[in-house]
Amino acid sequence: MADNDALERRIAKLESQLAALTALISATPSGSLAISAPGGIAITAGGALSLTAGGALSLVAGSHLNATVGSAVTVSAGTRIRVMSGQEIALDTRQCSLSASVALSLSSDQALTIQSSKDMAITTGKTLAITAADSAAIATGGASLAMKKDGTVDLRGRDVSIIASGKINAKASSDVVIRGSKIQQN
Repeated sequence: MADNDALERRIAKLESQLAALTALISATPSGSLAISAPGGIAITAGGALSLTAGGALSLVAGSHLNATVGSAVTVSAGTRIRVMSGQEIALDTRQCSLSASVALSLSSDQALTIQSSKDMAITTGKTLAITAADSAAIATGGASLAMKKDGTVDLRGRDVSIIASGKINAKASSDVVIRGSKIQQN
């Protein structure tokens, strides 16, 4: 008799658990499966875990989405990968490389800053074009080159050298003024 009571309690407990699972899991005749867990879902796999979707796969988090990997992360797409944020995207790493086999574009509707605490090099195989709508300036120490949209160019420095292996041509549609304590020719 005691065995029957224990068995009935176990059956009642299993039926209660099955009813709770049935309330959280629903299947449609078309083959869709929905799992709803207000308290959360934990999935643990001792080996590999694979999620496959024949169509779209969506991950939605109401607050934070964290992904942690012990070694390497690879994200690949046949056409496009897009990372969007309403505020900020930060890449914090020891080394970061951006490369593209055809074109690489960085753009901002407001401000774009590239900063290096040590050295920075820009190398191009063909042409380097820098265009600024209002002004452009290059400065280091007491030397500077400033260009304005009205065509004004200001070159400043303690000693300025112009060296050419061929000719140097200077042409002005107005006066050419050269001032100095001494002006030497040849």
